[in-house]
Amino acid sequence: MWFKESDLEEENPKLKTFGMTSIAFGDTPASFYLECAKEEVVNYVKNILKNEKLANDLLASSYVDDIAPSLDSLEEAKKYEIDLPKAFETIGFTIKDIFVGGQNIKPNKLPENKNLFGHLYNIETDKIEMKFTVNFSKKKRSQRVSPNLTTESDLTNYKFTKRMMMSLLASQYDPLGLTSCFLAKYKIFLAQLFKKSYEWDTQLDQGDQAIALKLVVEMIHASNSNISFNRANRPKEYKISKLVCFVDASTVALQVSLYGIYVSESGDLHTSLLTAKNRVANFTVPRNELNAIVAGHRLVLNFLEAVEEANLVEEICFLSDSTCSLDMLSQKYRTKEIFVINRISEIKRSAKKMNTSVKYYWINSKINVADKGTRDDCDLEFLSSDLWQSGPEFLKDLSSSQAELRFVINKDDNFNDKTNEIFNAATSTKPVQNKTSIWNDLLYRTNDLKKVLRIFCRVRLAIRNKSFRKQKHPSLQNMSQAFLFFIKLAQKETPIENLKVKQLVTFTDNEVTFTQIRFPTSMMTNIFGKDKLPVISGKTRFGKLLLMNAHCQKEIGMLNPMHNGIRQTLVNSRIGTFGTYITHGKQNIRALINNCTVCRRSEKVLQNAQMDKNKGGFGEIPADGSIFNKIAMDYFGPFYCKPPKLRETRVSKKYKVYGMIILCQQTRAVKIIPVEGYDQESFLTAFKIHCSNHGIPTEILSDPMSSFIASSKTIGKQIEEIESEIDNTNTFKPRKQKSNFEETLQHAYNINWNFILPGSQWRDPAEASVKCVKRLMYSSFNTEHNKPTLTLNEYWCIFAEISELLNRRPIQGIIEEDTIQFICPNQLILGRSSKDQPIELPKEMESKPRLELLDSIKKEFWKSLMNVLASDSHLMKYPGWYKQSRKPAEGDVVLLLYKSKLQDNYRIGLIDKVSEDGKNLELYVSPVQDSSIKSFKNVRKMKVPTQRTVLLYSPKND
Repeated sequence: MWFKESDLEEENPKLKTFGMTSIAFGDTPASFYLECAKEEVVNYVKNILKNEKLANDLLASSYVDDIAPSLDSLEEAKKYEIDLPKAFETIGFTIKDIFVGGQNIKPNKLPENKNLFGHLYNIETDKIEMKFTVNFSKKKRSQRVSPNLTTESDLTNYKFTKRMMMSLLASQYDPLGLTSCFLAKYKIFLAQLFKKSYEWDTQLDQGDQAIALKLVVEMIHASNSNISFNRANRPKEYKISKLVCFVDASTVALQVSLYGIYVSESGDLHTSLLTAKNRVANFTVPRNELNAIVAGHRLVLNFLEAVEEANLVEEICFLSDSTCSLDMLSQKYRTKEIFVINRISEIKRSAKKMNTSVKYYWINSKINVADKGTRDDCDLEFLSSDLWQSGPEFLKDLSSSQAELRFVINKDDNFNDKTNEIFNAATSTKPVQNKTSIWNDLLYRTNDLKKVLRIFCRVRLAIRNKSFRKQKHPSLQNMSQAFLFFIKLAQKETPIENLKVKQLVTFTDNEVTFTQIRFPTSMMTNIFGKDKLPVISGKTRFGKLLLMNAHCQKEIGMLNPMHNGIRQTLVNSRIGTFGTYITHGKQNIRALINNCTVCRRSEKVLQNAQMDKNKGGFGEIPADGSIFNKIAMDYFGPFYCKPPKLRETRVSKKYKVYGMIILCQQTRAVKIIPVEGYDQESFLTAFKIHCSNHGIPTEILSDPMSSFIASSKTIGKQIEEIESEIDNTNTFKPRKQKSNFEETLQHAYNINWNFILPGSQWRDPAEASVKCVKRLMYSSFNTEHNKPTLTLNEYWCIFAEISELLNRRPIQGIIEEDTIQFICPNQLILGRSSKDQPIELPKEMESKPRLELLDSIKKEFWKSLMNVLASDSHLMKYPGWYKQSRKPAEGDVVLLLYKSKLQDNYRIGLIDKVSEDGKNLELYVSPVQDSSIKSFKNVRKMKVPTQRTVLLYSPKND
């Protein structure tokens, strides 16, 4: 209903009673008058209409201009069509455009305005039409200055930005989520734009521009399509009987779709889409699947709160295609992850609030309707399909469908977080305890055995004397009684019959199981100080306290307790007042000592490895003038690799590959080669590739080649490991007996193979350079942060391009007649042309998704390189400023690390002026794509922080 401007009369007595004014200005909404009259108007209407529910709806909608009450019969609707205007006219209101709509009902007159709660409403068909809009023009007085875009609009001049895509998504009005699966692709694309760190008004690159244009065109077609949904979910004389919620998720988004199942008196069934929800998520698939179930429960609770009729449903079903998330809901599941615990707890609390039977089914991904909203390939036609609007046919009979029932929560189940054993066991390292005993809680509150026994004695004495006053120190007899009390608790917790003590002769005395370990009574008394020992399990909490007490003993006159070894701890646990036979004693004592901080510190062995000699220096000129003559090499990885030309799915099998870094110790040139494994054949394949391209090296420096040791264990060969000896002079002497494989390799290739001392890795300059490259590679190819999976050929490509980037860095320079000339490793590699590869992809190739992926990885590597070189300059000849004793001086040549864009290349600067504190520099900077400065007249000058530079050349060192 819509209210017109009121035709109020000044002399109306009821208006004075309600305190209302008779003057109206313009199109004043009815909410203004209802707010002035508040509940008095509603009470008056209630008396006339004699319908308390309708009057309450009027009160609830006092802040909107239209209401749409839902009635069960046409006769009742026509009655209110007559009575409602009369009721409001008595208090001075005039109502406009009252119409009755519904299925198979033709109204006498059509309303002037077809908007209903922000949607287009077709009263003839009783359907709500979804309204999509595309308009990027600016607003003036809350109105767009240009009309909406249509299929005839020219989009060639549009340069899309992140702000425009955000505006496109925000302008689509869909509060019920009926089109959420279609709008999912827009949310996923917008999330990708935020990951790439675009500014709000920065134009998208060519690849994202093409995707944005495609999405805008699709939205324009959607605005011209008549996507409609039934206004009424429930047919006439049908009642809701069941709610079914589909949930699904991927690594980028999650989707929830809620369907209602209605049944008639004759038993006919009708299904309809009620509401849906989509959300962008950036977790792993199992976590997103669990979040989807949580979102489904929240959506169902909101629906039950909004629709009173839905609270009478017989059952609520959740359908998911994730087995791991459904297994998390079972009572047998245990975890210590707070993320999972909180969500399982919310799911079960929400199921308890639904006040009905809640069932959880597993279905195949192919029949999961919510799967469409987790990807970016949902078509517009899917919104009009019966599969989306009515749901699959198997909803009418879930018991005989492919859905498998996995878990049921009944309304009588108790899922209180404070008393639920599942969450007590999940959030604590201790086993489930007997809730009726406070003494079990006392055992877990402290690690002091004597403290537990003293507390028991004092509580027992206080109960006997009915007072805590005048309590003396517990006697030895009282401590023994307390000891036997906790022995009984431990034996009840873990009965002796369940322990493997068949060879141990036991007997029961006064409800306590004892043993004499097959010793005579006299010998037991002489050795253990007792004629019998109680038997308990080492897994019980009291058994662990006894072992802790036996391990840490404080003698008279000692400030700190003495920590005993395994044998002495075992002896101490069986003698004295608290002597006990603890099953599997040695195993439990060994675990206790391994977790003891004091014992671990005392047994810690200090490293005595010394720094090895430099095996090959930078700047040495090879005899034949070749590069890669003296090399250092190491492995890094692993990385996940996929077979080529296969569509990636959730069940795609991936395998691991590694990278081998080869560094020339004389020129600092770098070569990176992918290796298929740690075995000898994979190493020989990669090594022969390097030798074919750059020749056989004369010297190799590496660690003790753990790859050979690992491969030898696989094929069954015995290789003697590295041994070290320390003579009387405490000098470290390594001794390595080479394997047959290494000796054969050195003899066949005539190589002098040097190994770094064990424990001295990263000490040699060459190894430090390899470490620097490995750190860069881990930042770009870390598989734990959802990095893309490449094929083996793509790894060859990206490793080769990264090697070319590293070999482009300057390593030596000289100034002659105001000209700076530098040499880079690329210039020393024979057979290379003077041309460098393009820094970025040509515009014609940016539409190729895999090439664009490799280009983005290379850009990410460049950013990491700029950050690493600022803090670790082992790849350069000179160290950074913070490692030098002198400040920067005029005339020094530096490598500029201020810019992180790939197209800037390596920028060289000549210091012209230094600030007084030495923290800022004024530089003559070389132009892009040029590592030399021939003239200072036309070179740009800029201010740069000293921290973002690396010293390359100083005239004072000539």
